[in-house]
Amino acid sequence: GGIDLSVGYQMSLVGVVTAMLMMVYRLPPWLAIVIGLLLGTTLGLINGLIVTSIAVGYLSSPAYGSLTFGCGMILLSVGMVIERARKD
Repeated sequence: GGIDLSVGYQMSLVGVVTAMLMMVYRLPPWLAIVIGLLLGTTLGLINGLIVTSIAVGYLSSPAYGSLTFGCGMILLSVGMVIERARKD
């Protein structure tokens, strides 16, 4: 076992997307929440497959730390792109 810091990034991205679906795109809350849950599940699955495929399980490992940071930065970038698109 280990600690995966990219989960926080994923939660933030899912929260932003869910809120935008309700506020900007005027989707019903139940539909936005379902989409948010599907997004979170998909991101978690992808991240889990990446981590398990390279067989690294501890935060102390440099490879795992780099992977977690890299996944987090990708998710942060996606969130920034979504936010910028909303402003335009």
